[in-house]
Amino acid sequence: MKKRVIIVPTALCLAIFISACGGKKAPVTPSAVEPIGNAAGSQQEVNVQPGGQDEETDNKTDTLSEKQAYEAARNYYRISNPGYEDGNGSGEYWDVSTNEAGEIVVLYRSYTGSINRYYVNADSGETYVTEQVPGIIDDEQLTGETFNIRDYMEPALKD
Repeated sequence: MKKRVIIVPTALCLAIFISACGGKKAPVTPSAVEPIGNAAGSQQEVNVQPGGQDEETDNKTDTLSEKQAYEAARNYYRISNPGYEDGNGSGEYWDVSTNEAGEIVVLYRSYTGSINRYYVNADSGETYVTEQVPGIIDDEQLTGETFNIRDYMEPALKD
């Protein structure tokens, strides 16, 4: 009887661990990303519609390039983080790509290992930010930051 008491909970724990480790992760979309709570611990909702354009946005027909989004995201980061300097050799890096949904994704990996992704709608410039900290926050989570990337473009790049 004593063996049965030990074996049953052990088997249940093993089954839970095995099921948690397997399977593919779903691609991250704004609706699949959980918002990060604010300092008070409550969560704020972010209503982002990928590919959609608000009526309040300018009727810009210019499509952003990856290079323009990359430079504007870096400008936004510099303005949001005064004193930031590119850390050569400190393990941080920037990258840009376009995902399957047609959004430009600018990735920033900090020297601390945290990863911020800026999802840019190439047509409207609307941008939302996610954060991931491998080992702590393994899935991307919305930070609540939304802005129009066109506001952070240098005048020479807007032409």
